[in-house]
Amino acid sequence: MKIKPQELEDIVKGSSITWSSRLNAYMWKPPKGGHTLSGKNQRGDGSQKENQEPLLWIKVPLFLYGSKSSPWIIEDNKDGIRFYADNWGMEHVRFKNSGEDCVTSYATKGIINNCIFYGDENADKCLQLNVADKALVSNCKFYNFIRAIQFGLKKYSARNHSATATNNLFENCSTAILAVEMKLEESGNILNGAKIIRQ
Repeated sequence: MKIKPQELEDIVKGSSITWSSRLNAYMWKPPKGGHTLSGKNQRGDGSQKENQEPLLWIKVPLFLYGSKSSPWIIEDNKDGIRFYADNWGMEHVRFKNSGEDCVTSYATKGIINNCIFYGDENADKCLQLNVADKALVSNCKFYNFIRAIQFGLKKYSARNHSATATNNLFENCSTAILAVEMKLEESGNILNGAKIIRQ
């Protein structure tokens, strides 16, 4: 679904949305105890087809801002969340039984922190950050993906772009990180045999 900031509190009763000058973005917090967004009614089959319906289209600066005790939970998504505005991110979001990409971005300055991602039997990529300049992925856990993180896409990347991945855990992933024609800074990642590829 395509959403506007003022509609978010109606989509999830008990959630709240406020503007954060620190993040320069809206913060969407779930109700106390957390909330599940289900993709069971999405169009698509959860395969790697590129024409499946995203769970959310977000065209404003927005953070899905959960906490350890009140996380956002996203399950059974056929395709995930698409971000189109700079200054976006996720904190304490858990993806379960994900099909096509959990997150796709066409915007810079994305921050993904303290999130957990579980792929299903069709899972390929987890994070497809096409416009990845100034992106940060940290303290996350990735399970069962062919490619967990892709920073950049050839038609959007530039050699002066940079992205950072720190202190992430990868389990049963073939490629942990692919950086396409851009600078990658990485440290503290537990790869468990997964590869880091710079193109």
